[in-house]
Amino acid sequence: MATISRNHKFGSTVQLGIFTIVILLLFLNVSANYIIYHIWEMHKTQISLAMNHLAVEISREVQMLDEPVLGETMSSQICQSFELSGLAILPSVPETDDPSIRWRWYLTATKHLNVSELNRITPTVLYAKSTELIPGEGDVYSLTYIFPAGNEKHLLVLYKEFPTLSYLDTTSRRMIIFNLAALAIIMILSLLLRRYIMAPFRKMRQAAEEAGRAQAADADEVELVVEEYRNMIGELREKETRLVEMNRVISSRADRLEQFNAHILASMNSGLISVDHKGIVNSINMAAADILAESVDGLIGKPILSGAGSTNEVISAISLAYQERKSKNYTELDLTLPNGDIRKIGITISLIQDEKGSFLGITAVIADLTELFQLRKSLERNDRLSALGEMSGGLAHQLRNTLGAILGYSRLVRKRLVANDLSSEYVEAIEQEGTEAENMIEKFLSFSRPFEFQPAEENLAELLEDVRASEGARVRSNHIGISLVVPDDLQVICDRLLIKQALCNIVDNAIGAYHGLAGEIRIAAAAEAETIQILIEDSAGGIPESIQHRIFTPFVSSRPGGTGLGLSLAARIVDLHEGNLRLKKSTPQGTVFELSLPAPVSKNGHQKSESITARN
Repeated sequence: MATISRNHKFGSTVQLGIFTIVILLLFLNVSANYIIYHIWEMHKTQISLAMNHLAVEISREVQMLDEPVLGETMSSQICQSFELSGLAILPSVPETDDPSIRWRWYLTATKHLNVSELNRITPTVLYAKSTELIPGEGDVYSLTYIFPAGNEKHLLVLYKEFPTLSYLDTTSRRMIIFNLAALAIIMILSLLLRRYIMAPFRKMRQAAEEAGRAQAADADEVELVVEEYRNMIGELREKETRLVEMNRVISSRADRLEQFNAHILASMNSGLISVDHKGIVNSINMAAADILAESVDGLIGKPILSGAGSTNEVISAISLAYQERKSKNYTELDLTLPNGDIRKIGITISLIQDEKGSFLGITAVIADLTELFQLRKSLERNDRLSALGEMSGGLAHQLRNTLGAILGYSRLVRKRLVANDLSSEYVEAIEQEGTEAENMIEKFLSFSRPFEFQPAEENLAELLEDVRASEGARVRSNHIGISLVVPDDLQVICDRLLIKQALCNIVDNAIGAYHGLAGEIRIAAAAEAETIQILIEDSAGGIPESIQHRIFTPFVSSRPGGTGLGLSLAARIVDLHEGNLRLKKSTPQGTVFELSLPAPVSKNGHQKSESITARN
């Protein structure tokens, strides 16, 4: 019984609520209608007073006429002056309000009017009282006014448009009709609304029973839903607490894993680039950015197929692997940096796949092998030089003795030929070839015996001037100039004679590259970090690419008749100074060699600063 009472109470409450809403809507409608009616009544009263005032003024003008008859022109002028839609004057007025008498009067008084005027004036004259404002067609309102003219009374009828009054009048009537219809609909809906309000609660109870939450058969639907809602809220809060804790644990693990991965990437000496399945670069560590000479922001988030904002050999290799969906075993390639330098790069590209073998992206591990490659070349060169030294040491003396005998006999033969007035041309050729062979043996011996290395702090500008003076005769005969750009007080630690020999060998190599043509050799020097950089540049054409990696190897030369020993000897001298000699650039427009030597160190352990005054 308690349940039934609660159900009845809830139903009554719903019914009372609906009734209250209906009463409130009815009150609002009545209030709105009252306000509109009140506004309409006030507006109508004001307009009636104004129309009566116009009627008085117009009647006075008519009384001034000889006869109270208005022509068409006069009527038009009055309408225009008083902003009327029209006016009419009847020569008499009805004697009484009796309908039959009024009708007979109407027939007599309006016999001079046409059909259109009759249709317009009939409602006003027959049914309206004097000075009463009545609506007509559209926004036009009419008013009748009785005035004396002579010995008789006349009836003045005025017509004027009042859109606002017409709108209020129409709105008021429509509001009454709409409110009556809405009230009827609301009353009908209110009878059905209680049933539909209770329907969702019955469905919720049925859903709870289907979910295994059995309830008493006589339980109130509303109380059941409230109770079930409370139970669900409690369960959801408990699950929410568990989920929050699980999320905290998972987030903590994910953060630690992400930080650990970030530390791994940041600590790797090798570069790592990863590309997702859409071809977007989603990660790159600083090592990779340093190797590629690119910024991380310039690569990450960019599509790999469009070059990721960069065009170099490494990005092209990764893009090709992404397109082919294939891993690439370890390969070595040359990377051209934006400044023109070339780095030797080792790269391994691997596919990223899930447990089902679906493609997720690719990763590329890259390493800068430039120093290792240079060290490898240096070791190979040193091995060859060592073998050459051993060979030259064994052969030098025997060849030297043999050549000495040949040259001695050739000189004796030449003297006898000259004494007997015979031609000594061929003997002189033998002496020349023997002399050249002897010079070559001297160069061999330079590799076989150790240098007397005596380093000291030297003025580089004076040293380079000495090199230019030593090469003066040869460059003048070949119409080649040597220009120097070097700070006047730039100091370098070196063995003056050995470094001069190395520089002369490089300059000789550049002179020979012109093949007898005029040109210029440019030598520039500057202090960089803890080294002194010397650039020797010519515009005589490049070294063939096929031998560029072997130019410091003995007997490798790009010129016909060249021994290939000048650059080898220069490289050995630079290595002795713990410096570096490399081919910086070689194009069809010219070749640039870069020679690095240690810079002097001041007493406090810092590199000496150099002035920027250059000698040219």
